[in-house]
Amino acid sequence: MILAKKFCPIYLLTVLTLLGCQERSVEIDLRYDGDKLVMTSHLLADAPLEVYLEHTYKPVGLIPEDPTVSNANVYLIKDGRDSTLLAPAGKGVYQSEVLVAAGSSYVVRAVAPGYATAQSKPVRVPATGVEVRYDIEKNVSGVFDDRKIYALVKVYFNTIRPENEIFVLSLVSVYSDRTIANVLFINDNIFATEESCTASYAVRRKGEDPKPGVTLIKGSCMPVPGDPISISISTVTSTRVNPGTDSARSEREPASKLVLRVGKATQSWFDWSRIDNNQPIDIDNWLLTPQKTFTNIENGYGLVYASNETLIDIAL
Repeated sequence: MILAKKFCPIYLLTVLTLLGCQERSVEIDLRYDGDKLVMTSHLLADAPLEVYLEHTYKPVGLIPEDPTVSNANVYLIKDGRDSTLLAPAGKGVYQSEVLVAAGSSYVVRAVAPGYATAQSKPVRVPATGVEVRYDIEKNVSGVFDDRKIYALVKVYFNTIRPENEIFVLSLVSVYSDRTIANVLFINDNIFATEESCTASYAVRRKGEDPKPGVTLIKGSCMPVPGDPISISISTVTSTRVNPGTDSARSEREPASKLVLRVGKATQSWFDWSRIDNNQPIDIDNWLLTPQKTFTNIENGYGLVYASNETLIDIAL
């Protein structure tokens, strides 16, 4: 199929002044392999399992209002022998009360009418998490914005740059009705090592607000022991009081606490996130070629990944 597109990058003003917009023919391969299942699941050690199931659709034509698949049988297979049937729990959602075991290997399999049976490649849950300590400096102003109040948290990992491990790091501030992950890294002892040291990930589902994301860090890029990762996070937000009334107003609400999330993760989580972070969005779709998305699902698409994590409450 040949599509005509206009390329008008606003940041090339000098070139546009001389040449203006130019029309170019672009050949795009719109091959479609038929409807397949798309599976997403996070195997979190010592937690129950949830699987989210959707299906692919043609790259041209109408986008389905609801791409979820809710009539499937979804199985969790542990160490190649123990199989558990997950229970439907909403549109495209399947859950199990069986806790994921650290160190075990799992396969997630989905069987649905009209689709090829899809299953993940074996995913092994990290056997251990990580040990950390932290220091916190409260009520810091002017780190990035004089109008906001921040906390400066220094996280020390008790590890010596393991080459083949992926680490999880997140810090969120908790308020009365929401959790906000407005995190700013303020030192470069991770990012200066190499461009591909980190990736970010957030759960996004149609019709739902994104959940607070995490940063994934290569073990080879971790700071040396004794050198912290410093994070600045806002501890005050604006809350609407009496919305929809004549007395509606905004008030400053302090966070009740911070929650630090640390752990180890599978390489598949990092690999998928790195590609997703570099996919073109908005105007970039006119200029950059999309990358082939990482998947570890056979006869389908998606991602099944695992981690062993710890949540640490930090008082304010």
